[in-house]
Amino acid sequence: MSRYLKNRTAMILVELIVATILIGILMLGIMAIELAMRQTFSTTFKSAALSMKVSAAMLHFSRNISKAIGHRGVPGVDEGIAKVDDAVCTKLYVRQDNLGTPADYTDDTWVRYQHDTGANSSLMFCDNSPDPTINIACDATACNGNYYELLKVYSLAYDIIKDDVNLQYYTEVNLTAYYDNTNPLIGSIKNPKIEDMQTKISYMSHSW
Repeated sequence: MSRYLKNRTAMILVELIVATILIGILMLGIMAIELAMRQTFSTTFKSAALSMKVSAAMLHFSRNISKAIGHRGVPGVDEGIAKVDDAVCTKLYVRQDNLGTPADYTDDTWVRYQHDTGANSSLMFCDNSPDPTINIACDATACNGNYYELLKVYSLAYDIIKDDVNLQYYTEVNLTAYYDNTNPLIGSIKNPKIEDMQTKISYMSHSW
């Protein structure tokens, strides 16, 4: 083999090695971009899914708590909303007049929200509940109607505000939820959260 062919063969080999390296670098770059896009899509999807669930739950609260009917000072009627805490769960009761008889409190019904005291508890709703004076279990057996889950929450708090001086009477709901409440410390990219989502709900049918 001539010296020219040997040199040419060596140059082709070097060119192939350089081309292989460049192609490898290019492929790594493409893979990195694809991975970043997948992570972005996953985070966006999880954030959107969590936002929709929390928004739906807050709307559910607003629709039902705003229907609270009561009459301050009337025995057995009073405010029409009550919070009951025990070692297992927290319950929020709302008295509603679904028959359109505001002067008759005997035909009113109660709805109930409840969730366990621990993290990643299910926020449950009962559309026909015993009244809050009855000690009930924290499960479906204490519901006379439909009983279903709204979402899983990391933390949830109710504050029933009674301001007689300024005639302000409302319920404040504060909710925190992760996409995966069982693993809140893995970071916001992998596990988006909505923290301290708060709403104040006044009552449309309350007599002073």
